[in-house]
Amino acid sequence: IWTAKDLMEQNTTLAACNRVTSMPGQPVVVEEKDFESAYIWYSIASALDIPGTSDLRDDMENRIERENLLKIQIIDE
Repeated sequence: IWTAKDLMEQNTTLAACNRVTSMPGQPVVVEEKDFESAYIWYSIASALDIPGTSDLRDDMENRIERENLLKIQIIDE
């Protein structure tokens, strides 16, 4: 399993945009695109001032429908 830190260190937008699963010694399996999760992780990384992640977050934002973007930006209490 890849962590967000692994993805950012490798600067792999493709991996961040897809749900990625991997077992040691096995090939990486890329499932469906998940721009919403990528947007959330890049937003967190951007808030932590990790270089380059603001642009990646903005790229993910442009790939998400406005209605869905508003839903993931709202914090449910």
